[in-house]
Amino acid sequence: MVCRPAMFIIALCVAALFAADAASACSVCQGDPDSNMVKAAQGGVVVMVIITYGVLMLFGTLAAVCFVRYRRQVRTGRMSPPAPATPPERADE
Repeated sequence: MVCRPAMFIIALCVAALFAADAASACSVCQGDPDSNMVKAAQGGVVVMVIITYGVLMLFGTLAAVCFVRYRRQVRTGRMSPPAPATPPERADE
């Protein structure tokens, strides 16, 4: 014998399967290319791409500016270059 909560879940799944045909998507999902919603969604994607790549380019520019400033300071003697990495000394030697 199946317990009541399991029967309810099974009945809910069967009802969802039969109700899936009644669900309809909006004009954006259906693919009406002349819809204002589709045009707005396309514009939103373009804006998000522009913002994302703009921020990535700004990070790259910041890294390049920091690198160039560091190189100039090392060249003029205002900053010493980093010390070469030396392997750590062992305690047993």
